[in-house]
Amino acid sequence: MKYPVVIVLMVILFLLVMPLNFSFSEIPVESSTLQSEIESIFKTRADIWNDFILGGYETFELLEKDLRCNTVEPLITSDLSIFNEINNNPTSYELIQGVSVKSFEVKHINKQHAIGNVEIAWTMQDLQSTYVENIEYVVNLTKMNDRWMLSDYTSINN
Repeated sequence: MKYPVVIVLMVILFLLVMPLNFSFSEIPVESSTLQSEIESIFKTRADIWNDFILGGYETFELLEKDLRCNTVEPLITSDLSIFNEINNNPTSYELIQGVSVKSFEVKHINKQHAIGNVEIAWTMQDLQSTYVENIEYVVNLTKMNDRWMLSDYTSINN
């Protein structure tokens, strides 16, 4: 009589634990939520770009601190290298007037990483005009401290 009770208890325990394993291996994140976070990240990056171009950073340490609010390696190293190159070779650079995510498709996601395709409309302003440029990217995100951070992105238009 003890064996059927033990087996029933084991089956119940298995059924209770099994959904927990599935919920931790893949996290349910709505595409629209992730799209909103990506748009916020790129808007912040645009603000940092504009501030840098207009001379708003007194030191690279302040620039790096702002970048680290939503960017992680390997992108942070690449960003700092680009900003250093701009600083050493000043010329005329366009300002970013607006950033809008037009579409986003999740390709892979788990509790720590996400990869997706995103189309961004950049409203740019040069010395003579304002124009919009749509660019598609593959974005890589890493979750740190319950926030999605941009770890890399690559244009797929080329």
